[in-house]
Amino acid sequence: MRRVIGVVLPVALVAAVFIWGPRMIKPSVARARIRTAKVDTGLIESTITASGTVVPEFEGVISSPVNARVLKILKRPGAVLSKGDPILELDLNESRLAVEKLNQQIELKQNQQGKAKLDLENTLIDLQSRWEIKNLEYKASKAATARNRALYRQGLMSEERLREVELIEEKAAFELKQLEESKRNAQAPTKTQLEGLALEMKTLEQERVEARRQLELAT
Repeated sequence: MRRVIGVVLPVALVAAVFIWGPRMIKPSVARARIRTAKVDTGLIESTITASGTVVPEFEGVISSPVNARVLKILKRPGAVLSKGDPILELDLNESRLAVEKLNQQIELKQNQQGKAKLDLENTLIDLQSRWEIKNLEYKASKAATARNRALYRQGLMSEERLREVELIEEKAAFELKQLEESKRNAQAPTKTQLEGLALEMKTLEQERVEARRQLELAT
């Protein structure tokens, strides 16, 4: 019995350890709940589902250089642009008409300027002709006065007649002086008119340059 007990008891203890031992050290997490995978290094991708409106981080407002109607939209939001790419097609008929109107106004001012110069030249030519005629009359009167004075000193002419001749000379000299002043006075208003036309043309030129620039930007 002792030999039997000595053999059976160790065997029973070993069997008990193998039978009840694993149950005593069983983990709290079931094996079915454990998942394993191979670990790799790299970026983590994630997808988020949401509803709403996606807006860009930065926005810029581009003002139209001219007031015009939009004919066509060439680029949509999100499109990639390069410098100089058109994004809209505008109705530029009004802007083109404005440029043409300025061209016509400048041509009109040029015609007015040319007419003023031509009128001045004609006036000066007429005054010069009248001055030359009057100058000849003055020289003739002056020569006649000198002759009559010599006759008066010789007692061949009366003092009254000499006075009449001198008055004719003075009248011719006065008319000659008037013509000279008329020549100077004719140049002054024309010069002022030409300066005013030049200033108006300069202003119109600046307006035309700006109108062309806006039309180019709008195009």
